[in-house]
Amino acid sequence: MNNNKILENTTVLYAEDEDAIQNGITETLNLFGINVICAKNGEEGVSFFKSSKKKLI
Repeated sequence: MNNNKILENTTVLYAEDEDAIQNGITETLNLFGINVICAKNGEEGVSFFKSSKKKLI
């Protein structure tokens, strides 16, 4: 069984206020086929979550 594709096409909401860290994590998750919605802080993350029509993990 190929576990490399288990999270492919998954969307993750990620909140991080440091641009360099946010970019690194986003790029890494994208390598696994994970879509990333980035928020610059928790408040913005909650706002994205509440307004999202997609299931986020």
